Amino acid sequence: MPVGYKMACFTPPDKWFCCPQTIFVYNNLKYLYCSLLNENMMIKSLLTTSVLFLCCCLNVYSQWTQMVFPDTNNVKAITFTNASTGFCTGQYFDAALGDYIGIIYKTTDAGLNWDTLLNTGLGNNYANDITFFNENIGYTSNRNDNFFRTTDGGASWDTLPFDGDNALWTAINLIDGNSGYACGFSGEIIKFEDAGETVSTLYTSGVVMEICRDMVCLSSDTCYSLWVNEILTTTNGGTTWQPIPTSDTTGNTGFYVFDDGTIVVFAKYESITCLRSTNDGASWELTPITATAAAINKVTFFEGTGYAVSADGIILHSIDSGRTWNVVPVITPNGSLTSALNDIILFNENTGFICGDDGVLLSLGLPTPLSTNSPPTITIAPNPANNLLTITCSTIISEIQVFSLTGACIYRENIYNLSAGIEVSKFPEGVYFVEVVLSDGEVVMEEVVVGR
Repeated sequence: MPVGYKMACFTPPDKWFCCPQTIFVYNNLKYLYCSLLNENMMIKSLLTTSVLFLCCCLNVYSQWTQMVFPDTNNVKAITFTNASTGFCTGQYFDAALGDYIGIIYKTTDAGLNWDTLLNTGLGNNYANDITFFNENIGYTSNRNDNFFRTTDGGASWDTLPFDGDNALWTAINLIDGNSGYACGFSGEIIKFEDAGETVSTLYTSGVVMEICRDMVCLSSDTCYSLWVNEILTTTNGGTTWQPIPTSDTTGNTGFYVFDDGTIVVFAKYESITCLRSTNDGASWELTPITATAAAINKVTFFEGTGYAVSADGIILHSIDSGRTWNVVPVITPNGSLTSALNDIILFNENTGFICGDDGVLLSLGLPTPLSTNSPPTITIAPNPANNLLTITCSTIISEIQVFSLTGACIYRENIYNLSAGIEVSKFPEGVYFVEVVLSDGEVVMEEVVVGR
């Protein structure tokens, strides 16, 4: 294998997004790089390093990549109990019933495959929020004022005896495995205890279909709930709720509260706006957004890095605790994303999931199942090959490249799956090198013969 063989297949790093200044510099460096294709390898290596350094130093973003979901149902909420096991709630329209049916999905391999756990019944019953206290105990809700509880990691779900007028519970926050808070579309905040056997109403807006859009609890006593034109907060376990005005008009759609009490709230009037307060709402600063987007459905942060997802498929990113926001790209099969994005979970600043309508599931940083001590098993067959070359692996495959004996890259594809196929019938007969890049960065290379 010639030294520096991979340099002949120079391409921009797909998992990174650079700001416009970086792209300008990158494009010029790439032009120079390509012009030196057959020149000094040391110069090309230096240029490659320069491009990567610039992308790292100038506002670098990881890209969100669309993953395969089992159907095109609307996915409303997502949560994970560990690095491998996660749950989604969703809905599909049953034409025979003329109504929506709720579904709960579960994955045990970090989102690669999803199984249907529960159909929540007939008639206007689409599932909404879902949350877990630990790997076994979790809660979800639907539009018919029903709550469901599992104590065996989602294998079975019990219907809880909730009463009320809530058309849709939008948020559930757990205090422990048996109690928590919830709010929803009928303007109620409730507290449930004794595994849902006891339910008390903590607040009622008094307005029909008044919308409590979301809730964040910092402790069992301190919670914030987002309403259309204000935020309500309690510091005494819901006994009293105090308003925090956010605007003179209506339109709050999504928010986040940091542990230190800093509040970031998005609103939608004629255009999208973001407000930030560091003094519990006594004053607000307007933060800049470099995008035009529909209503923000969900906001979350990991330390100072945050994302906000919108009803028209836009993803906003902040690296300064919500002081500024920029649009980040999404890798999709169709090249664009217009479906509503409904929920987001971050494991850290570089890893997470977003779910949305039409079966949209996006992954950041290619989350993988919990690691084992066993090395990955890769099979590349048949060898020799004359038609379809199949590659399978026990770990997620991130990328595949095929090189000729001269070091030229003749095939390259992003996979993000456990298997892939390469049509080699049009390759000239000869010896090739197949490079498989795994999601954890490990690289495996094998020699393959193409014959007839």
